[in-house]
Amino acid sequence: MKKIYLFFALLGAINFAHAQCDYIFPYNSITKCYGDDPTIDAGTNLNWYDTDTNLLHTGNTFNPMGMMMMEMSVGEYNYLIQAVGCTEISKLNLNVVETNPPIAEITTYIIRNNITPTLIVTTGNPDKRTSFRWYNAFGIQIAEGEYIFVPATDETNTYYVSEFDEFTWCESRRVA
Repeated sequence: MKKIYLFFALLGAINFAHAQCDYIFPYNSITKCYGDDPTIDAGTNLNWYDTDTNLLHTGNTFNPMGMMMMEMSVGEYNYLIQAVGCTEISKLNLNVVETNPPIAEITTYIIRNNITPTLIVTTGNPDKRTSFRWYNAFGIQIAEGEYIFVPATDETNTYYVSEFDEFTWCESRRVA
């Protein structure tokens, strides 16, 4: 009789351990922009599988391109993830979207009568869903939205601008 109780006690402990162990990824789908780093950060040690359950990687982060220095093709990629030591497997979709916004160009730089300069930007894609992000020389974002930027100082500074697509969350590279 003691053996039966011991068996049920162990069985209960095993089920309880697995219930505590199952990992739920905070997203079931992730979108990355073409040309960006496709690394996925899970924040915990996971086994990463392809859809045929072939183990691709074990670790906190996963880069589908591995050590290759090339861009990931546009498309939808499906992975299975499992917390190390657990049994539950979850599905994760990675979408690589086709286009980054075009690179913004500062076309006009106006200084009138020793007044603070005005910077005006144009783009090859005057899409209403894109906005401009303005950065200082230290890479800190100081403004967003407008194609016209008036710095808060009349000192000599370098400013950078990028174009941001609010639908895909893709950002072009910054230009001075």
